Amino acid sequence: MENDQYGNVFPLELYVTTSEKHPVHVQITSPKWTQPSVSESVTVSPGQVVRVKVSDEFRMKGSLKSSKVLLVKSDGDIAVYGGNKEDYSNDVFCGIPTDALGNEYYAMCYGPAFRKTELGVAATQDNTVVKVTLPKSPNMTVTYNSKTYHGGDVITVNLDKYENFQLQSVGDLTGAHIVATHPVSAYSGNIKTNIGSGKWQDHLVEQLTPVDTWGKKFVTAPIPKRTVGDYFRIVASEDNTVVNIAGMPSITLAKPCTPTKSIDGDGLDNDCDGKIDEELCTTDNNKQDDDGDGKFDEDCTDPTPGTFNVLKYFIMN
Repeated sequence: MENDQYGNVFPLELYVTTSEKHPVHVQITSPKWTQPSVSESVTVSPGQVVRVKVSDEFRMKGSLKSSKVLLVKSDGDIAVYGGNKEDYSNDVFCGIPTDALGNEYYAMCYGPAFRKTELGVAATQDNTVVKVTLPKSPNMTVTYNSKTYHGGDVITVNLDKYENFQLQSVGDLTGAHIVATHPVSAYSGNIKTNIGSGKWQDHLVEQLTPVDTWGKKFVTAPIPKRTVGDYFRIVASEDNTVVNIAGMPSITLAKPCTPTKSIDGDGLDNDCDGKIDEELCTTDNNKQDDDGDGKFDEDCTDPTPGTFNVLKYFIMN
């Protein structure tokens, strides 16, 4: 996926390790992309991490269809991480093996985005039809194949094995509903953005887990020595989903929405824009329009450590 380029251009990176009790042989190839092609063979010993550099030409840019897909095969169990690094912007994702892929996903990004949000899909079989229903979030526009789409619109892309596509928007693609006729791998994130009130920005990317692998209970631990709290984004696959977080009132992710007066960190979508507690209503923030909707301080987050940012977009199929 696209990362912000500032100065030096770095290659993409794959990290491979194994817990097997014997060396594992790994092959990394680009089945369809030849400009340049990739054909690497490495041997990974137990407990060892091997880094493989891949040409930056495999980094997707803009909303487009391509065949910039890498195939990683091994003769034993491995874990694979992908790294997308540029000057002052870097993120890493954990790869999901093909036998754990699915047909349905929801994108997760961060908004309002300093730069564009993005999602990507790669096919594992020929004649794969992928439909992406865009969320009805502010400023939601995607221009793909010379056509502009808006919130609620469906983008249909036909893929063969080892083909992929990427979509980008100045709006928040969180909640974009991805449905395919065959198992696909899906990714989402931001080109580069800041989170909360911080001034520093970074690339965000994660390989998505299919909906049929989701659960109902999660445990999280704070980052050591972090003093400003953590942000959590929650998306529901079903209406009227009740979310319970220790120490906080219950939150229902549902379709009725009536504008209400904002109270810091109340866990409500006060302005009915599909986001919850997205404005930082502090003196230091000086009435900034944090969510890019032309208004300010209309749905305030709790500025104290331990903030949760919970979102749900309702998608029309």
